[in-house]
Amino acid sequence: MFGNSIIKMVEDVEMVRARDLGMSVEEYRTMLREKDKQRKADEEHYLNSELYVLDMKKKKDN
Repeated sequence: MFGNSIIKMVEDVEMVRARDLGMSVEEYRTMLREKDKQRKADEEHYLNSELYVLDMKKKKDN
């Protein structure tokens, strides 16, 4: 019962945001999935970078 209420609230928010962006709900969800994939790829790239190693060393030194 409580889970269904949350699902309904999320669907309502998705509908409003999609409408505000001039998209269908499915297009909005696809956009969110693509953004999440890009975020994960960027995070993976950062974690494999020299910058990450330097940041961790700097954090460890403080």
